[in-house]
Order: sequence, then structure tokens, then C-alpha cells
Amino acid sequence: MLSDTHGQLPHIDELPEAEILIHCGDWTNSGFGYSSAEMREVEGWVAKARGKYPYVLALHGNHDVGVRNHHWERMGAIALDGNTWVHPSGLSFHGVALTPAYHWPEMAWQWDHMTFELEVEEAVWDFGRVDVIVAHGPPFGYLDRTERGINIGSRPALYYIRQHQPKLYLCGHVHEARGEARLRDTLIVNTAQAWRLLEV
Repeated sequence: MLSDTHGQLPHIDELPEAEILIHCGDWTNSGFGYSSAEMREVEGWVAKARGKYPYVLALHGNHDVGVRNHHWERMGAIALDGNTWVHPSGLSFHGVALTPAYHWPEMAWQWDHMTFELEVEEAVWDFGRVDVIVAHGPPFGYLDRTERGINIGSRPALYYIRQHQPKLYLCGHVHEARGEARLRDTLIVNTAQAWRLLEV
């Protein structure tokens, strides 16, 4: 898994062998916001990734302006935002691109896939139990502390974990909080600006 590559996707040969490649969003700096050049590079990278990995799971982040599920589907990736995908083994994945912007509401207008409305955020977390959550942002209080010392994670995501106890919660978004944490049976991994090899 990897996240927050912001236009600096690693060479595909640098990544380890695995069955599933997951990107948790912020592939780019501005998505389609200024030009389509960044997304053309992403498209080429995804094509190479599909040649190496049987399954490529894609989620967009707040910097991926204008990017939607149909863009990933057109590239041949599995688009996760708001979708549940089930591996042939039965392992289930669900994606949530939306991140909260309560401390800086202007970010919701400047970027994409962000909200300062709790009801909107609660709605995207209203789904049944899955084994693996692929989210752009972390849950509140876990790997979400900014360099200013503010926790900016999602409270509905935290509630979801407490209620459903997925095996894994994969995310990025808060670069300075990269690492691992555990909430009861759930392993939470923030891999912002890095990649990790995980076994499920």
C-alpha cells in the first residue's frame, strides 16, 4: 500500500511483489485542477502497476481535484470510493475518499473530497462491516495529529471502527503522523508519503 505520493510515484520495480496494490489517495498535487498532465502520468503508472499486480485498488484524496471513480475504472483499476470490493478469497474492502475540514473549512472549497458538515461525513461511513477500510484520512485520535498538535481525523471513522472492528484501516493524508496504531482488533496504518508491505 502507498499514499500521498503527490506526483512522485515510485518506479514500479522499486515496489515489492504482492497480490494487491492499494493507493490511499493524493496521487497528485492538483489532479485535474490546473492541467491533465499529472493524471496522464498517473494513467501510465497504473498501466505498469496492472502488469505487475493482479489487483490495483485506487482511491482519490483531497489533492486529486476532479478525480472520480470512473477515471480509475477507465484505467482498469478497481475504484473504491463508496464501493465495496470482495477479493476471491472473501476478504472485503471499502473505500472512503472524503476527509473532514472542520479546523480549516476553507480547505473544503480549495481542494476536493473534503467537508466541514458532520452529516455529510456520517453518510459516507454508513455501510456494513468489511475486513479492510481504505480511506484517505485517519480516524480521529489515531495517526491524525498535525505538526500544530491538532487532531484532524474523522470521528465517524472512529465510530465505525469501534462498532465494526475491521481487520485493517489503511490511510494517509496526515504526512507527519505516518505509522501504525491499534484500536482493539483493528490495525490502523498511515503510510503517507511512503509504501508498506502488509499481509492480511
